[in-house]
Amino acid sequence: MKEEQLKEGSLSYNAVDRYTEIERSNRILLERVTHIMAQPQFQLQPQKAPSLPARKGSLNGGYRRRMLRKIAHENRVSDSAGSS
Repeated sequence: MKEEQLKEGSLSYNAVDRYTEIERSNRILLERVTHIMAQPQFQLQPQKAPSLPARKGSLNGGYRRRMLRKIAHENRVSDSAGSS
């Protein structure tokens, strides 16, 4: 679109200068990024995710133990009430 407007002369002189300057800046930026990415220290290499320490047991182990004790207590209470 801009090239067509430039050829037709519908853009003002300042707009043409600005467009040319933007194109030049973009080209310079692209060259710089290409140069940086070509450096060996910037080559992308797969990295291993840091491992977390292994956790022993279940996350709900404490809850399960409490419930087991509660059930065992209820069983003892109901056994002693039924025996009498």
